[in-house]
Amino acid sequence: MLRLFFALWPGDDTRDALADWSEAMHRACGGRRITADKVHATLAFLGERPADELAALAATAGLVNAPPFELVLDQARYWKQQRIAWAGASTVPAALGTLSESLRALLSERGFTFDSKPFVPHITLVRDASRPKELPSLAPIRWPVESFCLVQSSGGTYAVLSSWPLLGRDP
Repeated sequence: MLRLFFALWPGDDTRDALADWSEAMHRACGGRRITADKVHATLAFLGERPADELAALAATAGLVNAPPFELVLDQARYWKQQRIAWAGASTVPAALGTLSESLRALLSERGFTFDSKPFVPHITLVRDASRPKELPSLAPIRWPVESFCLVQSSGGTYAVLSSWPLLGRDP
């Protein structure tokens, strides 16, 4: 069994900028910082899946039709119940909604189960965070999103298993 999820995986420049945000958020909230090698935005969490489903998951992901886009991360946020400090966007690009909806619809059509909570684009930066008196004001991060990936989580490490470019093909 493999613990899997689909995600947006930032490039080095975005990852470095998010590491700076993470440091500022950690100063405000305490808790456990997410290490740079784990920073991502989850599109669909699949949970424990048999390894023999990887080919079918890859084939399904290959059918996703969404264009590339820029995600501007410009908000620091805190979820009290989950005790998570995170980065988000004040404006969610329509292409991100298209990507999420397309991927989730294709997974459902093919009988794959996933965490069906409404999609809230966010990047977790600090876990076990205390509620801050004030969240830091942070300079916007421009993230050019050109692909999405399938990730395995195992023993505290993440490994990108496959990735797919966002092409926005005509239907």
